[in-house]
Amino acid sequence: MKDRHQRPRTTRTAPHSSRGRGNRLHLEPLEDRRLLAAVTYVNDNWVNLDGPTLEEGDQVRSTLDSGDLVNAEYGFNAFGTVAGLSLAQFATIHSAIQHTDIADPPGTVWLLPGTYRESDIVIDRPVNLVGRMVSGARTAVIVPEVTSSQSTAANFATGTRSGIIIYAPNVTIKDLEIDGNGNGSLSGSLNYHHGITTLYDLQNGANYSSLRNGPLLPLNVAADSGVSLLVDNVGVRNTWYSGITVSGTTGKSIPNARVNNVSVESIGASGQQDTKRVGVLLQNIDDGEVINSDVDNAGVGIATRTFGTASPSAARNRTGVRLHSFPSLTTAA
Repeated sequence: MKDRHQRPRTTRTAPHSSRGRGNRLHLEPLEDRRLLAAVTYVNDNWVNLDGPTLEEGDQVRSTLDSGDLVNAEYGFNAFGTVAGLSLAQFATIHSAIQHTDIADPPGTVWLLPGTYRESDIVIDRPVNLVGRMVSGARTAVIVPEVTSSQSTAANFATGTRSGIIIYAPNVTIKDLEIDGNGNGSLSGSLNYHHGITTLYDLQNGANYSSLRNGPLLPLNVAADSGVSLLVDNVGVRNTWYSGITVSGTTGKSIPNARVNNVSVESIGASGQQDTKRVGVLLQNIDDGEVINSDVDNAGVGIATRTFGTASPSAARNRTGVRLHSFPSLTTAA
């Protein structure tokens, strides 16, 4: 039997009355409260320090390329796979996001070097999702876990799956790779519809049917102040519809969206790389930036548009986006 250190839990007492049979103390059942971590880690190869079996609360470890050690507790601030084993409720990036504290500043989910098979990763809270750089290379790679429909070239066609769906303001995505062809066990190719996207439109007139977060309505992810979202030093390749899309919902805009130092390549199937297949797309953005980024082999490299009904700041949607400092920009022939 593994020795477990129980986390403290609080109790509450009901108010007692002086009437009837006298003062009596009524204890309410312990509440099932989940403690959240300011920093969580996801790894595909943890070492279990507590034995060959895997249980919630096991102490796990990962050795980084620098020789530094990451020691964490499985199910609290450690998620993913431990020596080939995992518990379903703690096995994914989604699990880590759900256990990361909503704080000011936002908490951080660290993706340690590895390959993560996951689709429809919904970031539904202010959080930093950050991979690890090793010798200048991005070492955290997200690949599809399921196939994605390629029946209709629509924003969120039925049956499509994307890599990361931004569903909250104040989100940073940094230092990682997304590859729609990275899971060779799936049939076909280009099994991400979008690499990274906000959820700005309905899915065939209804809520988006996400894999783990249930039905989702479109959401405008504008922050009250500061940068609404940042995508920085991210690589996206082999998606069917778009690489990176940041868009306000119809009639609304997102201020201060930043796409920096990204590389996007191979958007759309060969022979279908039309003007809908965009490497980086900004829609309904006020004062956004795309900086030092390159797109290769897409129908359109980088585009800005107004989506849906014009918002009150529609003029700024056309002029408030700055596109500059591109090392290269290549479209399909």
